[in-house]
Amino acid sequence: MKNFIIVGVVVLVAFGIYKFTFDRLDWTNPEEVTKRFVAALKKNDLPNAGEYWVPAEAEAWKAKAKTQIDSMQSGSFTRFFENLPAGDAVYAVTAIPKQASNEKTLTTEGAAVTLRQIDEKWYVCKAPL
Repeated sequence: MKNFIIVGVVVLVAFGIYKFTFDRLDWTNPEEVTKRFVAALKKNDLPNAGEYWVPAEAEAWKAKAKTQIDSMQSGSFTRFFENLPAGDAVYAVTAIPKQASNEKTLTTEGAAVTLRQIDEKWYVCKAPL
């Protein structure tokens, strides 16, 4: 019984270390933020996707996105989520005329996401929804 508890504690500690080091988001990398946002959006996980949105606007975006999703017909709903890029998509920075200096637009087939840099961290400020 004692060995079982020790093994359980070791497994939990190893899992905690893994989650802390390997699953950690680098907020200074706009492509990584975009990939995580689109992955959450593709799963229709608005609360998680909202974590990547500009903090001051996140709640308003989640409410607006939920309204838009709820108003989609079943075919539109299915196509929208199917057409979002997969997690391994490669994003390119697209130049947008008159875009603010602290904003970047990353595009790939199926999505364009604009990010805003706030205190050296990147947050989504414009997306497909």
